[in-house]
Amino acid sequence: MKLKDHIFRYDEVVIGGTLSALTYAYLNNLTLFFTRLDRPFRFDFFDKSINLETFDLQNKRTILKTVDGQSSFGMPKFKLYDDLMFNMSLSGLLPFSSRIESITLNDNNMLNIVTHNSRLIKVLFNKLTIFCTNKLKGLSSEPEQEEDELYKVVDWINVRSGMKHGIDLIETNDNFIKKIFFFPSDRICGNHDKKDAASVSHMTKQQLSDLDFSEIYIKFKAIELMKQSGIRGTSNGKSPSDSSKTVYRSIKIEIAHREIEKVPPAGKNIIYDNITFNRQTFKDICKSFDDKHSYLKKIRKILNEGADVKR
Repeated sequence: MKLKDHIFRYDEVVIGGTLSALTYAYLNNLTLFFTRLDRPFRFDFFDKSINLETFDLQNKRTILKTVDGQSSFGMPKFKLYDDLMFNMSLSGLLPFSSRIESITLNDNNMLNIVTHNSRLIKVLFNKLTIFCTNKLKGLSSEPEQEEDELYKVVDWINVRSGMKHGIDLIETNDNFIKKIFFFPSDRICGNHDKKDAASVSHMTKQQLSDLDFSEIYIKFKAIELMKQSGIRGTSNGKSPSDSSKTVYRSIKIEIAHREIEKVPPAGKNIIYDNITFNRQTFKDICKSFDDKHSYLKKIRKILNEGADVKR
């Protein structure tokens, strides 16, 4: 039988490229399909109270320097994401990896999956769990869009003047630039102390198209917040009137690009017959897990034992 005529059969399949989708599929040994990888933001951290022993990981503390001292977080979420992605791939539960272009749901519990090279793959299921509807077609029923839905907006900032300072994080009480993270610039090779930045805002759908919430106003507000935090521009020699004082140039930044991500709605799962729109939080997914017969846990244990022997 040719591959194009073959039908893959599963009891339950999961759709979505988020950390929640990956975690749910991993913990329940389920096959996962996605059209887009939603790898967590570089500066998304777990809460310090989260226990990651289920994944044989320690939730190591991340300390960031602030104006008032320091802030403490758990480990970056992308580290767990990458780890789960590796183990899922190794176990064969990501059969088409990132090659999927679109997914169409048919009436007879069949998924038609089209890959980037226009190949059609047919998947028959008994139960379907959906975390993300990106490029998912054929849904006869979808959860209603919430009027107050939020989007996380990340503006990546190239700092041209004001790169050298000891601050890692600026936090505010405003959704328009809620946080600014500073990190060693990826534009400069080697070991250095020059920093670029990433601002994080929470916006409504209406605000996304409002000029007052555009990149230019992000730039103005970011500069002001940096000044208030004591960050100064590049040094420009000594003051003509007082040689003991250093003169500094103005802070100069530019917005490199903007990333927009819809904040997943939290709440109860929405179920239509054998299709579930899963809205569980990461904590809820982990709480409902029973690892007595976890095939993936066995794979992880073998890998860890091999790593210990190698060391």
